[in-house]
Amino acid sequence: YSMVFLGGAPSNTPALYSLMSHIDFELGVWYPEGGLGTVVNAMANLCRAHGVTIKTGEPVTRIKTNNGVATHVVTPQGSYAVDAVVGNADYHHIETTLLAKEAQSYPEKYWKKRTLAPSAFMLYLGYDRKIPGLQHHTLLFDHDWTEHFNTIFDKPSWPENPSLYVSCTSKTDPTVAPAGGEAIVVLVPVAAGLEDTDELRTAYRNKIIKHLSETFGTSFEQPVVERIVSHRDFTSLFNAYQGT
Repeated sequence: YSMVFLGGAPSNTPALYSLMSHIDFELGVWYPEGGLGTVVNAMANLCRAHGVTIKTGEPVTRIKTNNGVATHVVTPQGSYAVDAVVGNADYHHIETTLLAKEAQSYPEKYWKKRTLAPSAFMLYLGYDRKIPGLQHHTLLFDHDWTEHFNTIFDKPSWPENPSLYVSCTSKTDPTVAPAGGEAIVVLVPVAAGLEDTDELRTAYRNKIIKHLSETFGTSFEQPVVERIVSHRDFTSLFNAYQGT
């Protein structure tokens, strides 16, 4: 039996956010030692133990269908006959890029009228020193949350006074950073489809670093490792529509 699973970024839906709240308040938050990648590795190892063949680094370019049923998955390395396809890549990408027009459920004009889930501006920061005041999870809601939401859905723009989430897994897991260091991820929810130039990224990065430094009373400048991830990365890495 042949099945192909197309990985990617899952859609963000209201139901998913409700599920997240249920986990937070009812079940509690759990963290796998070594980071979330250890869960992926464990699942992959389990699949292999049951005879599953996993192919990576082989982007799918087309899903062939016959009378509404998927028959082949095409990659630069060849064509694979399949009995079923589970597509977890971006919905818009599967519909408009991988499927022929006659096999699509929605035309392109449908997507242009949709209200999209947020994108995110993310900072990945590594320090060779400890940052006091941070917990494993830190939420900063010290600005007008309603106005921030308005910049996501009503008047898409980069929020002037953003609320944000900070993950500092090194507070719990010493394996994710060198001894005496910190591994931090900062996430700011922002509207999909925003302009994402190097200049805008740098300016917004400086705004967030300044905000963190003032909030915690310690400098967040001069990380030894730094990476910005935003709209254009989600588009290039996951084929996410408008970087959502």
